[in-house]
Amino acid sequence: GRPTAVPVMGPPVSVFGTVGLASCTHCSLKLSRTVPQLQDMLRSFPGTSFDIATCAWLVPIRSYPILRERMDNTPGVNMSWKDLTPIVHNVLKATAMRKDDSNRYERVHTTVDDAGQSLDERMMPFQREGVRFGLKQGGRVLIGDEMGLGKTVQGCALLKCYEDEWPALIITPSSLRQQWYLALQQWSNALECDVQVVFDKNDMDRVKRAAC
Repeated sequence: GRPTAVPVMGPPVSVFGTVGLASCTHCSLKLSRTVPQLQDMLRSFPGTSFDIATCAWLVPIRSYPILRERMDNTPGVNMSWKDLTPIVHNVLKATAMRKDDSNRYERVHTTVDDAGQSLDERMMPFQREGVRFGLKQGGRVLIGDEMGLGKTVQGCALLKCYEDEWPALIITPSSLRQQWYLALQQWSNALECDVQVVFDKNDMDRVKRAAC
């Protein structure tokens, strides 16, 4: 049935919260009863909305730990939880700590090839979207596009956005080493001498010297 509204007065009110994953950006939160203080908090919390279809609050994953702490410390309310599994909870914590690097996309505009075209202009719209999404996740992203749609291009663009944090290590099947070597020069404006390809253990000394 529908949750009953309970005024907060007298002894603490016990509320049970059930948390689940609603999407890659939001978790769902269901409460066993309606408490005015909690309702006001949820309504005013940035990015949170109520989904009528599921009778659940949708909370941004990034800010869920903050919201939960506030709910746990709400006067007159005793919260208990059916939370996410530990591994999912740890992922949420890591996500909440990850900074948004969207401002780094400016480097895609300023990376220009010999013909005067910027990296942004050379990419397809969905590739730009992939790079922006990756930056919003702090550079930690899995690009799952189909073969031939330019995942390497997006990877090179993301690497360019983090050029100030180089050197970078690229692990790839041996058959793609040369492809990445050329792609980094084409898309990231990396100099030929800046890209070190490892063919066997004898190349490691050369790589170490280049990284110094």
